[in-house]
Formats: sequence, structure tokens, C-alpha cells
Amino acid sequence: MGKSAKADQSSYGSQTGPNAPTQQYLTQIQNAAKGAGAAGPGAAVQGAVGYNNNLQTAGNTGLAALSGDPTAVNKLMNPYLGDVVDATHASYARSGVRDINAVDANATSMGAFGGSRNAVAQGTAQAQNAVNENQTIAGLLGQGYSQAMGQAGQLAQGGAYGAGANANLGLQGADNPNLWMVNMLKNGFQGLPYGTSSSGNQNQFSGGVNASVGGLLGLGNIG
Repeated sequence: MGKSAKADQSSYGSQTGPNAPTQQYLTQIQNAAKGAGAAGPGAAVQGAVGYNNNLQTAGNTGLAALSGDPTAVNKLMNPYLGDVVDATHASYARSGVRDINAVDANATSMGAFGGSRNAVAQGTAQAQNAVNENQTIAGLLGQGYSQAMGQAGQLAQGGAYGAGANANLGLQGADNPNLWMVNMLKNGFQGLPYGTSSSGNQNQFSGGVNASVGGLLGLGNIG
């Protein structure tokens, strides 16, 4: 092969590099990728990172609640549950008064008001009212806690998803301009055109995309 043919080729390790038209194509890709790298991730990627960050923050609260942190649990409890519990207390207080009045009325009708049997009946009525109240409130609190733990589990799963998604974006260079540029180059080199071998035949570079990107950046094989 003559010198003029060799002049169109450059060395890529043990192989010849692209011919002039292919090198021009590669240079266009490089320039476009450098522009994309310099511009950095767009608004869509930045928005995704922010959303994933929010998922992670909420996920941390969920994990803390699942671990028994009372502050985190309280954050996930229904804020109106306290109002429901207060209303339940007030309701049982009123029913307790009605029960005592009923006991006293019955004792009066029997001529036993103020006696020991009247006092026993009052105590029984009060105790039963307290048992009913405690069972009702325990049920409300237990239901609220179960709902909070269910939400905590969902938040923890969402946080894990956000962490994984941000990790993938990080590998793509979302927070690293140099890595972002390299990945732009890699994406551009998909479907890389054929180069010319030393024998004049068309073949793909055995180094593939990584060797080509590394060669253009002066990094060697970056695979």
C-alpha cells in the first residue's frame, strides 16, 4: 500500500484507525458530545434527580419509623386522630354520667338510693364505661399505628427506588461533567461506522466504542 493511502490512517494500538471521512464523522460526534457535556444535564434530568432526592428523604423517615423512632412514627400518624380520640373521651364521659344517673334512678325507685348496693352499682357502671372507652381508644390508636406503618413501608420502598435511580443517573454523569461528556461520546459511537484495516479491507475496531472514545479523549481504553 502506498504512502498516500497510509496518510489517511492513524494508529489505534495494534490497529489502524478511521479513514478521513470516518474521522470527520467521529470529530462531529466528539464536538456535539463536548457541547452536551459542557451544557450538563438538562432540566428533565435535574428534575428527576430532585424528585429522587425527595423520595430518599421521605424514605429515611419511613425507615426511621419502621425502626421504632417515635418522632418519625408521629410524623406519619393521622394528624386528626387526636381530635377523634378527644371526641371519644368526651362521648364516654357523657355516657358515664348517663349510666350513673340511670343507676341512681333505679336505686331511688327501689328505695335504696345512697345505700351500699347503690354505690356498688355505680362503681360497676363506671368500670364498664371505662373498659368500653379504653377498648375503643385502643382500637383507634392501633388502627392509626397500622396505617402509619403501612405508609412507612411504602416510603421506605420509594426511598430505595429513588436511591437506585439517582445512582444510575450518577453513573451517567448527572453530577459529574466529565463523566457526562464521556457518556455522551459513548452514546454517539453506537453504530460506529467501519474503519479501514492496514490491508485495505473494511472492518470494525476491535476496541469498540470504549477504545474509540478513549482514543479521542486521550484516555486509552476506558471500558
